[in-house]
Parts: sequence; structure tokens; C-alpha cells
Amino acid sequence: MKAATDKDQVLKVIYSAIDELNELLPREQALAKGPDVMLVGNEGKLDSLGIVNLIVTLERKLAESLQVQVSLTEDEHIFDPDGALRTVDTLAEYLLVRIGTATQE
Repeated sequence: MKAATDKDQVLKVIYSAIDELNELLPREQALAKGPDVMLVGNEGKLDSLGIVNLIVTLERKLAESLQVQVSLTEDEHIFDPDGALRTVDTLAEYLLVRIGTATQE
């Protein structure tokens, strides 16, 4: 990674992962793209398989797009209803921190 990653870059990766995930979902279950979109919790649209698919897709897309290896399942709190996967925005903020940590190692 050549320069510091910004939130817009991370959001692009997340939206790309959502696009890919939506190809697997029925139209009525498709995720919208926006920072306030709920991913998990009472208002979230993702079931456990959807969450796993999103995480795997995100890890791959982060490596492809930003040349950074991040394992999102290392942090068990990512799956908490009020954790990093709550909304697209909370996920983006979480990824920025994880990417910063990964590039410093």
C-alpha cells in the first residue's frame, strides 16, 4: 500500500463486496449501499451465512484493492450486535483501524 488509506477507499471496497454479495441474495434481501445501512442486529438484513460471505469477500477485496491482508475473524467482538458489523459506517471505521494496524506490522 503506497499511501494512507482513507474512508472513501474503504467504503468503495465495502460497496464492491455488497455488490458481489447481492448477486447471491434474492432481490428482496439485497443490501442497499450507504453508510447508515444496517448489516446485523434487529434491523439488519444479513443472516449468519450472509455475514460470513461478506467477511470473506471483504478480506479478498481488501487484499486485491488495497494490497493489505486483514483477518476480520480474529476479533470475536466483530460479531456483536453493536459491534463493527452493525452498519456500513461502523464497518468502515473498524476497517480503517485494522488496516492501519496491519500496515504497521
